[in-house]
Amino acid sequence: MTPPYSLEQAKYLSSVYRALVGTKFDGDKSQIEDVLIIPFDQASKQRFILYYMVMSQDAQDVVLEEYKGFLFDILVISRNAAGEIVYKELSTYLAANVIEDTIGEYNSHPSSNNQLFFTDSLS
Repeated sequence: MTPPYSLEQAKYLSSVYRALVGTKFDGDKSQIEDVLIIPFDQASKQRFILYYMVMSQDAQDVVLEEYKGFLFDILVISRNAAGEIVYKELSTYLAANVIEDTIGEYNSHPSSNNQLFFTDSLS
């Protein structure tokens, strides 16, 4: 399933992929600190990142309260070694890390013999 999502879809997907919190982000030493719903449009995404820098997890509530649209996305958020926020859209993160989505689709990695490939334990 790829974005944009309805609010119901975004809530479901973010709750499922909250299991990523604490796992490695993008192969470096940083860990995922949150998986959050955000508005789909680019201006609102940028506003969310600014709010997140100041308010962390409370930013989601503030931005979603302001947002009047019906299309949403989900961000996987981490911080690099310098403490700067780094993020990827959930669909991009899943494709890069070859993780099964909740609809049963998955991205196969050429070296995985069409088996699922996880970068970290999701137990």
